[in-house]
Amino acid sequence: MGSTEEQFQFIKKVIDDSDYYILIISGRFGSLSAEGIRYTEKEYDYAIEKGIPVLAFYHGKPKEIPTGKSELEPDARAKLNRFREKVSENGLVRIWTSASELAGLVASSLNKTIRTHAATGWVRGNTAMRGRIES
Repeated sequence: MGSTEEQFQFIKKVIDDSDYYILIISGRFGSLSAEGIRYTEKEYDYAIEKGIPVLAFYHGKPKEIPTGKSELEPDARAKLNRFREKVSENGLVRIWTSASELAGLVASSLNKTIRTHAATGWVRGNTAMRGRIES
């Protein structure tokens, strides 16, 4: 197993331990896996497969993203656009055009998702035993 596959196995464990998956799509799409799928898409697909609520955000004006922060190859751009469409078809996507706008959207969306899809979350070790009935 190559280094990137080992990293993906680690990322899967992180996703397994997550209550929510936040996806931010801008002008780049990440590295390509051996299967020809970008790792960002593999992560997204894995989160969907596991039933983890996805909060997706994508740049509303991708043509205005500086060239140095965008996919330059036509094939890579096409794959990124297909991924954006896939994410849009699978659920609600919030659109942003500036970093400050993105920060506010992520915060408000996460707050709303926590209220509507309450999850286990992290439990501090010193409170984990409270309320436990000993037999």
